[in-house]
Amino acid sequence: FAGLAFPEVTDYMAVRGGEYDLEVRVAGTEDVALDIPPLMLEDGVVYSAYAIGSLANQSLTVVPLVDLDTRPANVRAAHFSPDAPAVDIFANGSALLEGVEFGAISPYLEVPAGEYQIQVSPAGAGADAAVIDAMLTFAPGTWTTVAAANNVANIQPLVFRDPAPVPAEGVAKLRAYHASADAPKRVDIATDGAAKKKAVVRKLQYGKGSKVLELPAGTIDLDIRQPNKKKVLLDIDPLELEAGKVYSAFAVTGPDGVTVIANVDAE
Repeated sequence: FAGLAFPEVTDYMAVRGGEYDLEVRVAGTEDVALDIPPLMLEDGVVYSAYAIGSLANQSLTVVPLVDLDTRPANVRAAHFSPDAPAVDIFANGSALLEGVEFGAISPYLEVPAGEYQIQVSPAGAGADAAVIDAMLTFAPGTWTTVAAANNVANIQPLVFRDPAPVPAEGVAKLRAYHASADAPKRVDIATDGAAKKKAVVRKLQYGKGSKVLELPAGTIDLDIRQPNKKKVLLDIDPLELEAGKVYSAFAVTGPDGVTVIANVDAE
């Protein structure tokens, strides 16, 4: 932007999303009045950057603001109610997913950001037969898992705010989710045989997801344990992890007790 005079405002400039390192200069020169900290700009977002303050008293700074965020929200659904039949999932009265069986985790679906009435009904019964009926808001650019959990008598929606599933070269990424009401309210997750202080996830709360673990490719053998103890509640079947893939592992209540359902989120 050249020759910007006080108190004018420029037109918008279209740029690709990414990190931008900008400077405020005296017009027509390479004299830097302010070196702006790097700005991370997202595709689909409209920004303004306001230069405010005074150069004379060294209060000159730049304030970036979001004018408009047109990014969609990313939402997936999971069926973790062991005695429930296949279900249909509705968003604002329209079918979003149909015939979802126990243990199924849908891909992330792009939806316009906003507030939605999410209803879960037995397959073919229609939205009016919903066993779950909840109002949920999905913000622009967010990633969310909505799970129907627990037995039908106590079925409830669990809403997990997810990090964006971005693969990383040379490592696998894994996030653990606690979605079993039959397990303790908090659990640790550790590699098989590890000391209690070496748990890779500590005190994971029911209805929450862990931090994202970056792990080497190969086989990993994990246990679910009581918090800060070596007592094993569930010996998880070994997971085969591939570099460059992002995984979810959900601890859920299954027909035969607590079990783990793994999913590839991105590759």
